[in-house]
Amino acid sequence: MKKGILALMLGLLLSGVFSFIFLSFQEPNKTIEVYYFQTGVYQTKENATNMQLELAALQISAYVYQKDHLNYVICGISTNKEDLMSCENLLKQHQISYVQKEANLENITNEDEIVESLLEVLGT
Repeated sequence: MKKGILALMLGLLLSGVFSFIFLSFQEPNKTIEVYYFQTGVYQTKENATNMQLELAALQISAYVYQKDHLNYVICGISTNKEDLMSCENLLKQHQISYVQKEANLENITNEDEIVESLLEVLGT
């Protein structure tokens, strides 16, 4: 009987120690700020795709997401505002209207997840 209680107490103690160690080394949810340009809101996917292709012709990566039956085109996605300047200059030079926007993203572990996570956040 005493061995059972001792084993239970030891198990609980070890469980607590390992939980503490595990939780101590977990990074808190990091939030990063992402900047981007919205170059249009379209009723049809075709019009959004046309803008996306126009931007691609200028060597600007553009993305389309849908929300509330509207199609949005965004480009120039960056975590650094200064990185947007070259994209902004191209948009101005080609007289493409845009709105600079920003969003906060959580739980991003690498740069490759930024675009996917941003599109997911904006589309909800």
